[in-house]
Amino acid sequence: MLRRLVRQVVRRPWTVLAVIAAITLALATQIPHLAIDFSIEQLFPERDPEKEAYFRFREDFVSDDDLILLVYEAGDPLSPENMALLRELTDRLEELESLESVYSLANIERLSLADGVVQIDDYFPPGLPQSEVELRKVELQGHPLYGRALISGDGTLGGLLLDLADEFNTHDDRQILIAQLDSLRSGTPWTWYDAGLPVLRTRYVEAMQREQRLFLPVAMVLALIVLYAMFRQPRALIYPLVAIGITLIWVAGIMALLGYTINIVSYLTFNLLLIVGISDSIHIMVKYYELLGQGLRLREALEEIFQRIGGALLLTSFTTAVGFLSLVTTNVLIVKQFGIALAIGVVLMFVVTLLVIPSMLALTPVPGRAALERHAAGVRLRAARRLSHWVEHRPYAILGAFAALLLVSLVGIGRISTQAGVLDDIRSGEKIYTDYRFVGDRMMEILPLEVIYDSGQAGGLGEVDNLLHMAALQQFLAGQPSVTAVTSLTDHLALANKFFGSGQDSLPTRSAAARDLLELLDPDLLAAFADPLLRKGRISARVGNIHSEQADELRAAIAGWVQEHLPAGQTVQITGTTFLALRTNDHIVRSMTTSFMLAFLIILAAMTLLFRSLRLALLSVLPNVLPLLAVVGFMGLIGIKLRPTTVMIFAVAFGIAVDDTIHFLVRFRQEMARLGGHYRAAINETLVTTGKAIISTTAVLLLGFSVLLFSKFLPQSQFGLLAGLILLIALLASVTLLPVLILAFRPPVPGVAGNVTARED
Repeated sequence: MLRRLVRQVVRRPWTVLAVIAAITLALATQIPHLAIDFSIEQLFPERDPEKEAYFRFREDFVSDDDLILLVYEAGDPLSPENMALLRELTDRLEELESLESVYSLANIERLSLADGVVQIDDYFPPGLPQSEVELRKVELQGHPLYGRALISGDGTLGGLLLDLADEFNTHDDRQILIAQLDSLRSGTPWTWYDAGLPVLRTRYVEAMQREQRLFLPVAMVLALIVLYAMFRQPRALIYPLVAIGITLIWVAGIMALLGYTINIVSYLTFNLLLIVGISDSIHIMVKYYELLGQGLRLREALEEIFQRIGGALLLTSFTTAVGFLSLVTTNVLIVKQFGIALAIGVVLMFVVTLLVIPSMLALTPVPGRAALERHAAGVRLRAARRLSHWVEHRPYAILGAFAALLLVSLVGIGRISTQAGVLDDIRSGEKIYTDYRFVGDRMMEILPLEVIYDSGQAGGLGEVDNLLHMAALQQFLAGQPSVTAVTSLTDHLALANKFFGSGQDSLPTRSAAARDLLELLDPDLLAAFADPLLRKGRISARVGNIHSEQADELRAAIAGWVQEHLPAGQTVQITGTTFLALRTNDHIVRSMTTSFMLAFLIILAAMTLLFRSLRLALLSVLPNVLPLLAVVGFMGLIGIKLRPTTVMIFAVAFGIAVDDTIHFLVRFRQEMARLGGHYRAAINETLVTTGKAIISTTAVLLLGFSVLLFSKFLPQSQFGLLAGLILLIALLASVTLLPVLILAFRPPVPGVAGNVTARED
């Protein structure tokens, strides 16, 4: 069927190209509708009880991810000069529409009692005597709500605590706000450090978008350099580039039509498709030059290309698509969409390459004899011949090397860790990370932990016994090593009791008094820490960059405390973006591991059907599984953690890496038929022909993934490193280990006349 299709393409190239152009223009009109959405909520699993609990929390209380902490280093933040600058900056910040509230040393209010009358004034008004400044500084440093946010323990750092309005907590609005903050801060002589999830998310996304705009062109330039080095002909650069560009436009248009977005997962889509497309193009162009070099005329060569390798290209597209489609079994929508978009792109890349490159070649004069001869020789041929020599004369050395690799891998696999933190994605040297660490060490941690105390009845927060239970739980949380800055309704009630109740800085002793104080609280403040029915109370804490194991230990500790201290009918729910993100990581790791196993079985079945030999398919398994085991072992040995991005590599890279084996076995079967069943001769011929193309495609793949090594984000950098290692080991296994195994076991090759398993070559 492929040959008939290509025959029509070769005979009517202008018609084919015109149809392709029309489709491309139509889909290009959809690209402006392709939305960009880097919100973290997209990574939360679907139909997950913890996610549902988190969104119930957000309905009952204000969001946990809308606080921004700007820390400044200014010598003495309470000096008259610095306070004057801070007052001006605070006034201008309060004018920003996107900020619901602004708290700083310049506007924080202080309650005091004078002759039994409550007085409210600024903590640090202009003209305050220095002795009083020092007293109030110490007082503020011990403040349960603002102490660690507005001034550091050593008094050398100041802070501005900004509350972002919910309606402005989108990426576009946060970008505008941060640009405004940067502009306002540029007028101060201070050194600034940013913290808070809104800033962290926005800086993260901005950096990812910059990398996206840079990495795709760089990867394409590197691929073109390799193509030029291989063929030294403009057609070898232009035609693959046209086919790949058309496919990327199609995929972008289809993603827009399907309602998919460019997000924190799918932004790698076009880089991966570029790599796959270059690989397909190289195999076609190598075969094109090879057949012309054998004396075939142009049309015959174009038709013969797909007779020889069309089936292999179809199967490699299938296996690569299966690797990507395995991501569909996860319970995270954007990961599913990423897998579907990549699978669609791989299939379209095969179709477009099949149609565009032969059409354009059919309209181009054949290369001269010098170009054909130059292509037939060169470094790749020498490398392929060297590999053939090793296979024939050093089989035991090859087996020993891969056996040693397997043993070392098993050692590393035993050391693999899944304990990744929320901020482990960022390189330690990046400003995002250094700011976070600086603020966490000197002021307070910023990652939110939310604990919801349910009294079991409406109005339960007006009962003193329940408030004491919640205060005890808060005290228990504050004693946990990973928890800082714990705040709840009880803190505000204690302050209210001091100034409007008994005068004691503690909770009231009578329920009637507690209910009276609740009515005195600011409605917005009450809504932040209690649900409308006054049944549930929020204990809001901050944690460091804890890992999954620490989160599980903290969860277990809270559960143990609840079981021991709370009466029947009262419950506690742990939630917040931090714990939900950690749970999401664990969920994706587990589901992707299952997905990879499913993809492996499907690909094995497909190879068995293609080669009509279970023994031949099983022999091909080891060269493709060994690279994965080696990379997992490598991760364990150097401390790369198993998390969603690194697990995703196995499904993605396995589907690509198996292409080498397929191309090798397809050519091997053809050579076996041509040479009458001579194993050694067929292996040698396969290595010096298809081996060249396999080496070339792997070189392009390695260059394509190497671009990711320069990413500021560890997941992308590790993706490039580990995918490159998988492909490199897969190449070596396909052109050394696989031939050695075939020569050792000599599996029957269906369709080869006179094929005898024990035949001597």
